[in-house]
Amino acid sequence: MNKKVLIIIILLLIFCCIVLSFLFSKKPVIFEISPKNASVIIDKDIINQKTLKLSPGMHSVVVYATGYIHAQQDIRVSYWGSNKVIITLEKLKDISELLPYYELVGDNFFDIEQTTNEYLEPVYNVRLFGTNENDAIKWFKKVGLDTKKANIVFTVDGD
Repeated sequence: MNKKVLIIIILLLIFCCIVLSFLFSKKPVIFEISPKNASVIIDKDIINQKTLKLSPGMHSVVVYATGYIHAQQDIRVSYWGSNKVIITLEKLKDISELLPYYELVGDNFFDIEQTTNEYLEPVYNVRLFGTNENDAIKWFKKVGLDTKKANIVFTVDGD
């Protein structure tokens, strides 16, 4: 084999190795999370730094904090350029001082207790005893809770 051809092949192999190592190396990703005390999970691993090196491609991010609605999104880490993720959680209205709650509706009633889910968001457990969901929804709206964003679980007759 010609010496020039061999040198060209070796140079091409070196170039390919450099390109492949660049493409498959982890890239810095900067996270701007609000509130600052929020917990961040990336691909099922909890992280606690503002800058993280991730492999290029898709990653799942979950951010949660007590008193806020959690955020869950997929991010794409780019091979080129900067990677920045900005997530701001929405604050939940705190009605914990009003709970547990019990209300008579005619001869029937409903009661509400509060627990939390895995993202530390409040879950409102409403037991309906001869009443319907609308009675409880009216109460939530009266105290200013956004029922479209709240985690409300209804059970009928205490089941």
